Amino acid sequence: MIEPELTESVSSADLHGATLGLRRLFARRALWHTVGLLVAATLAWLIMRAYRNPDLLLELSAFRLC
Repeated sequence: MIEPELTESVSSADLHGATLGLRRLFARRALWHTVGLLVAATLAWLIMRAYRNPDLLLELSAFRLC
């Protein structure tokens, strides 16, 4: 099967806009992955602290915000 040729050429401005959009998407995704890793590391640290010192969980459960 013969594929038809493209009649429209893509301008360099269109390509620049597409790569800029991909860079923004990658930056946003990298930011959220970093935030997720920080949250996971914090939770792992708290779990290890609670494992070593069970009274820590009781102290955190008695903590009042108001």
